[in-house]
Amino acid sequence: MQVRRTVGTARARPLSHTTRASARPRSLPCISPAPRTDNGAPSNHDAAKRSNAPLSGFKGSNGEGGIRMPAIARWSGHVPAGSVSHALASTTDIFATMLALAGDAAAAAASPRVIDGLDMSGVLLGNETELHDCTYHYKTGAHLEAVRCGHFKLWFDASGKPARLYNLTADVGERAPVNAKSALYAAQVASIGAARAAFLATVVPVADELAKGTDPDLALCGWPDSQTRFPDVPNCTSDPSLWFPFGRPPPTPAPPVPGAPQGCWWDKGFPDHPSAAPCDLPVVKRGGCPKGGARVGGNAPMTLQLCNALCNGHAFFGVQNGGTGCFCGASFGSYGRSHNCTMPCAGNKKQMCGGPGANSIFAVSNATEWP
Repeated sequence: MQVRRTVGTARARPLSHTTRASARPRSLPCISPAPRTDNGAPSNHDAAKRSNAPLSGFKGSNGEGGIRMPAIARWSGHVPAGSVSHALASTTDIFATMLALAGDAAAAAASPRVIDGLDMSGVLLGNETELHDCTYHYKTGAHLEAVRCGHFKLWFDASGKPARLYNLTADVGERAPVNAKSALYAAQVASIGAARAAFLATVVPVADELAKGTDPDLALCGWPDSQTRFPDVPNCTSDPSLWFPFGRPPPTPAPPVPGAPQGCWWDKGFPDHPSAAPCDLPVVKRGGCPKGGARVGGNAPMTLQLCNALCNGHAFFGVQNGGTGCFCGASFGSYGRSHNCTMPCAGNKKQMCGGPGANSIFAVSNATEWP
């Protein structure tokens, strides 16, 4: 999993800080995946390199690969060394837990403010083995898509009807639904359905802020030509494909500005195109195209400057998969926009060099400064 890989490569720093902090009697350092590593692999593409196996799903889904994450807590003299808990917990429980450990649980209980999380200090300290009876997982808006109670997880369709049930102890990959005609299925659907109804009765509907879309006047970094429109923020480099109201297409890119980012775009083979399809940018400077064909190598770690130089004479260049790919061409966009450009360049970790099957595309220029 990406979580394990990211935590593993950076383990020296957090563990050193944890060791120092845990020596203080009033400090409880915790490590859980940061927003960047999030819920495992960012997509279900390129499974050989970024798989959540044996878990199903990926970031943004309610499969176990999209919602299950590890966590580490260290508090010398309090958290039993080497202990492991399989209790269901959530990041929403951290606030309630800190209140309890700080001695403010009674004050919080007396407050009219509703706190969603539960105090998990009993689990951390080894005094309890369970926390949540059930956990509730939304898809979008008011669609409560899945509910897990104990070892069983019940999925619901968009109308709220039970769709499929899994026993996560026997089938953590969610590949073999429980027989819908069995007594076990009937019992679990009744039990989980009742828990779901009770939970929904406590939910107060609020306006869906995401459905309102975005205000283009505030989305400075979202315009494909943001550096021209807003010269006072020249280092604004957010992916333009991320800024558009839900249900509406993104803004049409303006004529390319030399050196300006053009956004993140899928290449052949991702997500729905055969690997033998033409590459979005056909001229190969690093990597291979088509897949399985001859590959072009190089010794210098990839940066935006390097790919720009390699593509001198072309209109656009694209970097892919952290810089293992550098491609050039006169146009781009054959396979649509992507949100998969999340990998830093091998030669400059402050720059983004696309992702699996996705190109970070720029206009070729003689620019001396790059994001």
